[in-house]
Amino acid sequence: MNAVNILTEWTEDYKVFKTTLIGQLKDSCVKDTIDARFWGAWCDEWQTLRLEIDGKLQPILERGLIGDMLVNAEDCKSVPEEIAAVLKEYKSDVDKFFLDERKGIHQEFAFTPGGSLQEKFKAESMLYKLTSKFQGALQKIIFSCTSSADRIFILNWAEPLLDLRIDGIISFVADNGLDKVSAEILDGFSALRQKNYDVYLSDAGAYGEELARREKEYNSLMFRMRKDIAEQGAQ
Repeated sequence: MNAVNILTEWTEDYKVFKTTLIGQLKDSCVKDTIDARFWGAWCDEWQTLRLEIDGKLQPILERGLIGDMLVNAEDCKSVPEEIAAVLKEYKSDVDKFFLDERKGIHQEFAFTPGGSLQEKFKAESMLYKLTSKFQGALQKIIFSCTSSADRIFILNWAEPLLDLRIDGIISFVADNGLDKVSAEILDGFSALRQKNYDVYLSDAGAYGEELARREKEYNSLMFRMRKDIAEQGAQ
């Protein structure tokens, strides 16, 4: 019944997203005379990310129905229920970003040299922070599981979402032929993409340190890329 209720809630929430939230972003942009090609792209990106997030719900609920994953003694919730709650918070954070932050990032860089790229990369950085927050919340759940098989299942389940922002940056640079981005920086993002968390699943402390190190590396690479673009745009 919990699984049915969660699925029903998410279905209704997606209807609100499609019928109300998207419209709120559009209306806000039209009011500020932002070109439709910009806010249309943001709406498409938002919907794509929402579909990625919503698509992760059913597999984790199914795992809870067919398996015997741990029930947390503190709140008497199953691990899949706890993961669904964390996923819901991530979804809410993404919605808040597009509604409250995305337009402002565009306006910040609208009239600066290389502004479109700076805008794109700042938006990606902010979305990556949300991903890192989600991954940090998952850490506690992962290490509440006594079974290594359950830990690996959760990590494999989450991996596409965790790598989505890095994959997006690499694809964006390749698709747009950005010669301004050095090969060294691109190699750094590719190396970040290849991080393997499985080796840290026996040690919560080491896993947490690796999360922090990964976020620091991402922020450093993003800063260097934005700095290069800004300097070349000013030449």
